[in-house]
Amino acid sequence: MVAGHLAGGDETRNSMNGVTDDAREKERGRMVVKLGLNAGSIKTKTGSYVDSDNLNAALSLAWKNETGLGQTTVGAFAEAGSGSYDTYNGLRGVNVRGDGQTEYYGGGVFFHNLFSTNTYFEASGRFGSLDNDFDVDELRQARFDTSQTYYGAHLGVGQKIAVTDCAELDVYLKGLWTRTEGKNIRTKANERLHFKDTDSFRTSLGGRLTQGFDTDHIVKGYIGAAWEYE
Repeated sequence: MVAGHLAGGDETRNSMNGVTDDAREKERGRMVVKLGLNAGSIKTKTGSYVDSDNLNAALSLAWKNETGLGQTTVGAFAEAGSGSYDTYNGLRGVNVRGDGQTEYYGGGVFFHNLFSTNTYFEASGRFGSLDNDFDVDELRQARFDTSQTYYGAHLGVGQKIAVTDCAELDVYLKGLWTRTEGKNIRTKANERLHFKDTDSFRTSLGGRLTQGFDTDHIVKGYIGAAWEYE
């Protein structure tokens, strides 16, 4: 049951990456509308394991202006996602398997400032609701369905480096925090459980190389890598 509870929080934490990537993108014009889609698969092993697949989407609307600080972008976004997961636990020689479905929806605001030195600073805050439906194959009475509130924030700094006229390297460091609020629940067997608040603190150090494929850089591709600690 604990594995099923934690699996739901993974999805909201991972979706933050798409929002911060949107904040770093350079677009033309003062108003920027962007839709981002992200799909992923994660397997977490801790003696037990959780294997999850998810699909996330974020729609953002931002305004960009030249200010005394440089190129400043402020905006708001809406996010939503769904996923499925499988859990495995070994209890007293008995293999217990479970599965679940998650959905979340929420929104937030973000800020990004690109200085004249091509150094940038970014921040965001978010708030939403997470639904988690969990079932245990061997213990049908252990099923539960929860709806929990999540919220979080992030801070980041980075440096953009021109590699060629059409290619740019972005080196960054960011920290992300997400909290999923606790919940009192009853299982199908009328058993009362209490899940405490769950906090995630994630540090990410990485880089991304973006290549433009046309004169106006409307069509772009990128490749990147990052070291993360949570």
